[in-house]
Amino acid sequence: MTELSEFANSSELWPTPTGRWSVLGIEPEVFEQKLLAAGLAPSSLRPYHADELPYLDGLLLAGALSTAADPVALLRTLTPSLKPSATLAIIDWQADGPPTYGPNFEVRFKRGLLCRLLRAAGFGQVDTMDYHPVYYEVFAVKGPPRPLPHAAEFVEVAQLSDLPGNSMKKVEVYGHQIVVANTGREIVAFAHACPHAEGPLELGRLRRQLIACPLHGYIWNVATGNPVMPDDEDCL
Repeated sequence: MTELSEFANSSELWPTPTGRWSVLGIEPEVFEQKLLAAGLAPSSLRPYHADELPYLDGLLLAGALSTAADPVALLRTLTPSLKPSATLAIIDWQADGPPTYGPNFEVRFKRGLLCRLLRAAGFGQVDTMDYHPVYYEVFAVKGPPRPLPHAAEFVEVAQLSDLPGNSMKKVEVYGHQIVVANTGREIVAFAHACPHAEGPLELGRLRRQLIACPLHGYIWNVATGNPVMPDDEDCL
């Protein structure tokens, strides 16, 4: 089986780690080298010990979720111990990636569910660092989310006449691509890329409050943002 570490050098979007970091998971030495290559000072790299968690600035889980007997329990053990502003980085296998890479599907931990669990655990900033079909990298910072610039401002993006019932339109607001839609009941706005594989939702199929992504047919409720099928994806 191809090892997760074989993909360790294929990502170009790792943030520069600072402070004290540890690695938990498979082949920790390989991923420690990845942190050093990303700019972490050698003196800041610490062997993983559970009692050191409150003093770490960052923890990298390298394949730890797909190899844990109970990955949810592992997350619930680790996250409360990390201090505010600490970074939790996760690299693991895509749950629906190709079967030729990675472990059996039943032991892979889904990225969408991971992101939802992290937000529920107090990680207000959760980012996927470049979509890859085989593995994923998630970086989460413990604490409140980053303030949104222009959050209190209203911006005209379309006329109501542009949006008849059951229609949508992609617009740009302060450099961000979003979709505005008329469900026939309300006007809603949501991200233009689906949380699963960054499919272009403006090309999807909208039926009242439900939208199906054109890539894989996954469905979200655009009024609530909740995943519908499958229901363990990330929120829209």
